[in-house]
This record gives sequence, C-alpha cells and structure tokens, in this order.
Amino acid sequence: MSKVRAEQYTNRLGTGAPEIPYGVTVPEGASIDGAGGLNLTGIATAGTFKGNLTGDVSGNVTGLAATFSGPVTIGGTLTYEDVTNIDAVGVITARDGIRVGAGKSIGSDGAAVVYYGNGANLTDLPASGGTALGVAGLNIANGATVAVASSDGKFYPVTGANEAYGSPVEALTSATPIMVPNIAYDTVNNKVIVAMQGHSDDDGRVAVGTVSGTTISWGTTVKYNGTTNARPTSVCYDSTNEKVVVVFREDSGQLWSIVGTVSGTSISFGTKVSVDTNTNYWPACAFDSTTGKVIITYRRQSTDYGAARVGTVSGNSISWGSEVLWTNVQITQSEVVCHDGYCVAVSDDHITVGQISGTSITFGTMQAVPFTDGNANTDETNIAVDPNTGTFMVGGMRDSTDKFVEVFAATRSGTTLTFGAGVVLKQSQSKNTTCCWSGNKNSFFWSFDSGTSGADGLQSCIVEVTGTTSVAKTPRVWYAPSGNDQSQGQSCIYDPDTQSVVVFFQNAAVTNNAWYYIERNRISNGTRGGFVGISDAAYTAGQTATITVTGAVSTNQTGLSTASAYYLQGNGSLATAPDSENLLVGNALSATNLLLR
Repeated sequence: MSKVRAEQYTNRLGTGAPEIPYGVTVPEGASIDGAGGLNLTGIATAGTFKGNLTGDVSGNVTGLAATFSGPVTIGGTLTYEDVTNIDAVGVITARDGIRVGAGKSIGSDGAAVVYYGNGANLTDLPASGGTALGVAGLNIANGATVAVASSDGKFYPVTGANEAYGSPVEALTSATPIMVPNIAYDTVNNKVIVAMQGHSDDDGRVAVGTVSGTTISWGTTVKYNGTTNARPTSVCYDSTNEKVVVVFREDSGQLWSIVGTVSGTSISFGTKVSVDTNTNYWPACAFDSTTGKVIITYRRQSTDYGAARVGTVSGNSISWGSEVLWTNVQITQSEVVCHDGYCVAVSDDHITVGQISGTSITFGTMQAVPFTDGNANTDETNIAVDPNTGTFMVGGMRDSTDKFVEVFAATRSGTTLTFGAGVVLKQSQSKNTTCCWSGNKNSFFWSFDSGTSGADGLQSCIVEVTGTTSVAKTPRVWYAPSGNDQSQGQSCIYDPDTQSVVVFFQNAAVTNNAWYYIERNRISNGTRGGFVGISDAAYTAGQTATITVTGAVSTNQTGLSTASAYYLQGNGSLATAPDSENLLVGNALSATNLLLR
C-alpha cells in the first residue's frame, strides 16, 4: 500500500498519538500544521520554524520572543532593532570594542565609570593632571594664561602692564630755573599739570605735559601771577568743570587762587581771586568729585591752627566759602585729600575728617596719627586715598630724632578714621616724603630722600593694604647722586592713562631745578589671588572653558626652553625671569609642554 488517506490518526486504543518509529518525511512545499504544539525530544531539522522553540537550535530562527537558559552562540552578525536597553547581570565582553554613536557617551547611574587596563591606549582625553571649568568672560586664546575675576567669578585672559622704571629727567630746561613743584593730573585731557615757583623772580608758573613711556613732552610754560612771588604753590584738577585750580601765597602773606583751562599742552588763566586777606601759609588743595567742590587747607598766621575753605568753580573763576578750623593746635605744613564727599586734612601727627555740605565743611574730632614714638615732629606728613575703595594711606618722617618714614593704612566711618599698625619703610634717616595711589587696588607709592650721599639716594616703595594691614615691599633706589639732601618738595600723582606714577622734585644735588621721575607699578589681573592656569583651547565669551591648573601639563605652548622655570608677567606672557609679583607658573618639560607648579 503506497498511500493512506484518513482524517485522523490515533494509537491502537484510540487514546493518544500514534507512534511512527521511522519518522515522517514531508515533501518540499508541504508543512506540518496544527493548532497544538510540536514536541520533539530529538533533533528537529527544518528550513523554517514558526512558533516557539525549546532546546538546542542551530540555523536561522525567526520569532517574536525567545528565552535561553543556556549559552547562545552567534556565528554571524547580531543586529538589535528598536532595543532600548541591554541588561546584563555579568560582564559584557566585546572582543573588537564598543563603538558609541556621535554625540553619545558612556555614563553611569551615580557610580564611577571604571576602565579596565592602564589607560595607555585612551586618546582624546584632557591634559594629564587637574583642570578647572568655568565660564569665559572674554575671548580666551589657546594656551593663554587665565585669571578669575572677583567681580563675577568668570575666567579672563591675563592682561595688564609690567613694571617700568624711568630715569630722573630735568624738566623744562629752556625756562627760568624752577623749584618747589606741585602736580595734578587732568583726567579729561590726560595731561600732567605742574605748578612751580621761579628761581630768579619767584613768579608762579604752570606747564602742561604729556606722558609717553617714562618721559614727558612739555608745552610752553605759562606765568600766572606777574612779579609778586608765588610760593608755596598747590594745584588740583576740577574734573566736573574741567578746570585747573592753583592756590598760592604772595609776598604779602595773602592767599590767592586762579583757574586755568587746558588746551593741548597749553593753558590759559582767568583773573586771580583772593582766598583770604589775612596772612596764611602752606596752602594745599584737593578736588572732591562727589560734590564737585575744591577744598583748600592752610596754616593761619594768627594762631598757626589748621584752617580750610570750600571753593566753587564757575567758568574761569572760583568763589570761596567761610573759613573753618580743623585743628585747635599749632601745625606746620598741611596736606588734604577728598573722597566720596569727605576730606581728610593732616599735618604733623594731627588729622581730621570733614564732610562737605554746600560751600562749607564740618569737621569731626581731631585724631592723632599713631606714630610709634608718639612724638611726631615733622612737616612732611603725607596722605593719599584709593579712589575706588576709599582706603587711606598716611605717614611721613615720624620724628626729629631717628627720622624713620613710618606709614599707616586707615579706613573711614563718618568723620572717624581707624588706623592699622604702622610700617617703617626705611630704618634710617629719611625725609622729603610724598605718596599717592599706585593704580592697583589698595596699593600706594611712596618716595623719600634718604638724606645721605650716594647709594641710598632717593627711594621708592610700594605699600599694599588688606583691610588696615600694610605690607611694604623692598624700597628701590631710583636716583643716587653724590651729596646729601638730593631733593626738596617732592610731589607725586598717578597717571591712569599710562598707568604710571609721576614724581616731581627740586633737585638740590645738581641744578636746584625741577626734575621728574616716572615709575609704573605692575598693573595686572594676573596676581597670586587671581591667576588660575593656562587655557587648553580657544574659547569665546560665554563658553565653558577648561583651564589646566597646578599639577597638570599644558601641552599647547611654543618656544619654551626645556628645564627652565617660567614666571607670569603682568601682560600675561611667560618669562624665565620673575617680575615684581614673582609668580612661578611652572617648569618646561619640552618646547611645548609646561608642568604647572
């Protein structure tokens, strides 16, 4: 019998499936169909399976779901389509690596990502060592030195100027010899204004100069008071009205004032105005930008007490308010500075704060400058103020015995000053002092005459203030002629246009004429507190910047000398010699690699 036709097959008893000892052969194109399952304990071989398979499977399998309790070996390519996650209990081993798509990353749910091996073959990683992340406040070049700003906490390229030191230069040599110079700075026209007295005729003179580097070019000297003597003289600049104010004493003892207008390197004056008809001495003037007023202090002839007046500039003239006393003791030569509507007058060890109101000023209680010996006897006490912070610096030759220059920082609350501890700039006889703000925050320039011949000469010293604590840097000799008493009547100002301090003095050692000296303090945001490190790439303002910091290697330098130490300069460059900040950045490992220290 070759063929059997039947609707159903059962075993002989009709209770189960029939046994087919030799198997079933299904012709090509046919299939085994049914609503139930196909249960095989042996090996099933087929071109196609539909449904669920349990057991060892080789060949191609197509289905909606599969569960494997044992190992699965795939000889070809395993392609995942629409797979959200792969959850492996053990370690996934990828023999040829794992490739992550563009813009994707390898991360974790809180735990650190651990890389097996020594990492020697990892590429495109940040520079070795530490890095700091922050927002770029300005564009930062690749490999640039970077500082953080206290104002906003952003990263900025290091910029500024290095220190610079000029040489003493005789001023206005074509004019009649001049002496006792006093200087101010025209902040509108960016000019130095020097007022002085002639040697031969004692006439008052003013010259306007332009600072370039460490020299000054001068316009024509202008007389302002005829032939009636003008000594001593003080000058200040009214930035509200853009006028120069000169105050001077004539032969009669009377104080006068005159207003000048700068044009280029020339100046023209209005008519002189009387300050006081009484006999007075040693006028000093200052300008307060908050109130737009000029204030002068002087010594009254009748009592030798300290007095003051408030002046109001109008056009080419000035009017003065009533006299106000600021001491009830005798003084010598006074000095005055103003800030934020208040003025501080000082002479010897007497100092008083006054508040300007209209055309008058109200002074608080007179205080003592706390010189160490408690017995200051000097006519050379000086005072300066940081115009941005309101920190004051006061000091001078502290007595007539040792003549040490001692200085103090002070802060103001109302009409009261709080002093810090004194700092001695030079432990030897020194005199003819002057001071001014140096341009850096709470940093002040001092100049003084050692009073001895030769090497000690004229010296400058930078004093930096934190709170009311003063720290003096090592004094620097800037002029050392032969002979004693090299200077008289020193006066200095800060030139914000060139970021320099200009000192005028009467050179008693040579010509007795007026000379000047220019020094620039280091003006930079690259300080010990601000410097961060070196940028590892170029960034635009607003981008998150990665900065290589201490302990790391910056690999984007050029032209380094291997095994050399490199120091940060004020202008942001690196050099093998330190500047005044003496800030070591690192050591060169090669021409391009710098280990930051």
